[in-house]
Amino acid sequence: MEQQKKATSYLSISSMVCGIISIILPMAGFNIVVGIIAIVLGVIGKNDVINNQKDGLGFAKAGIICGIIGIAIWLLFLIIVGGTLLSFMH
Repeated sequence: MEQQKKATSYLSISSMVCGIISIILPMAGFNIVVGIIAIVLGVIGKNDVINNQKDGLGFAKAGIICGIIGIAIWLLFLIIVGGTLLSFMH
């Protein structure tokens, strides 16, 4: 018997791509938006995988994790730059 191949959730794949972009481009300024989009798409994609019995749960989890890391990198960058600018002002 042949096994039928399950469809992969496009939302999960989109989440992972956005999450990776948010990590790769931390200085661009728009990566916080892309990180949030990655998290939202990851959560929706995870629900899509579970409810519709699709493949792509790993993609959804990777997108959520990468989105969180991308936002954390952006916040760290913001704190470092802000601290540096404040030290130059005094």
